[in-house]
Amino acid sequence: MPTQRLSLIQAATATSAGSATFTFPAPATDLVYLGTLVCNGAPAGATFIATVGGTQWGSWNGSAVGGPIQALPGEQIQIGATGLTAATTYNLQWIGRSDSLSETSPAYPDTNASPAGSIAQPPGSSFSVQLIGGASQATATEGGAGTVALLGTPPPGFVWALHNANVTLGSGATQAQIVGNSTGFVYAQSFSSSAIFLPMAGQVAAEALNLVSLGGGASVWLSYDQAATPTGGGGVATPTIFQMSHSYSVIGTLSAQTLPPFFVPVMAGETAILQAVRTQLQSGTSIALALQQNGVNIGGLGAISVTAAATTTSPTSPLNLSNNDAIQAVLSSPVGGPSGLTISIYVQYT
Repeated sequence: MPTQRLSLIQAATATSAGSATFTFPAPATDLVYLGTLVCNGAPAGATFIATVGGTQWGSWNGSAVGGPIQALPGEQIQIGATGLTAATTYNLQWIGRSDSLSETSPAYPDTNASPAGSIAQPPGSSFSVQLIGGASQATATEGGAGTVALLGTPPPGFVWALHNANVTLGSGATQAQIVGNSTGFVYAQSFSSSAIFLPMAGQVAAEALNLVSLGGGASVWLSYDQAATPTGGGGVATPTIFQMSHSYSVIGTLSAQTLPPFFVPVMAGETAILQAVRTQLQSGTSIALALQQNGVNIGGLGAISVTAAATTTSPTSPLNLSNNDAIQAVLSSPVGGPSGLTISIYVQYT
């Protein structure tokens, strides 16, 4: 059976508490569904938790894309959402493919990106990668003959990967150039009234770039990406710093209990630092949470009050983690029938 396109939409109206449940039909016998989910128009603070056949698959926030999610024959997909606008109807769309079971390979949860600003990262602690519709774009206009800034200096450990440039010369202009601010290297230049440099692929710039116009004004737009500094040929590798979220959740009514721990892998020569924990209830008033490392409360994280509002809490000081450290949560003092707990632990790796 050839692959078929999968496009399913389920609507749900948020309760007064801002929660909703979306249920998709299970695949028929010998069919497997695989695709991503998105709820356009969802508030940035909304949280979606997907389960497949009763087993949690993954979660995401706001209007970000969740998945990919795979459902085998008879497995029902159910998504619980919180943080929605009360009494508002939302459409959750599942887009992907439908294949024969005999022609399908197993899939597994992938990392999802949340809307920008949902995680605070102090300068120098890590970098964030933002993917919005492909390459980024820089523009500049010089009203007369002269130099104007086009693109700033890339962050440490990165370079600008240049793609395309479109240059338009103004009245009286004889030439326009894209020039390195530090080296004076000419990355592109135009002698005609309008020129498109397509492509500039392969060029990288480890410096700020300027638009230089001769004889009159000019304007330019430049498409580019941020890339890691190339290594090899005697180059020196730059350490990469990144941040990951170790997340899990508890479905149903919560009580005073100790949750099962998870273990943090740290490779030889690698450094892992626990930066923060983000928590949220699906419903109810509150519950107290103590986050522990190897059975001992972590300073600053021993008395977190978890409510329906997503909250990020940092330890008293950044906490170094060792290979196979056990991180677990101890719950106590439930108030107002708390239900549905999400815990995300942010760890910085170097």
